[in-house]
Amino acid sequence: MLGISKQQLYTFFISGFIYAGLMAAFNYFSNEAFSLWKFLFHFFFFGVFMVLLIKYTQKKKKINK
Repeated sequence: MLGISKQQLYTFFISGFIYAGLMAAFNYFSNEAFSLWKFLFHFFFFGVFMVLLIKYTQKKKKINK
């Protein structure tokens, strides 16, 4: 396996969904049409970014102990 923990999967889905939802709401209130591709793009890339950030901080904590 790739070394992905439950916490990282949870972070990926929750943070990606929240960010994509907020961006979709912002676009909605800016009178733009909902775009599924834009939603999926925000969901995936923000989720991946957050997982990489979590991995980095966990690795740094482990080194500092």
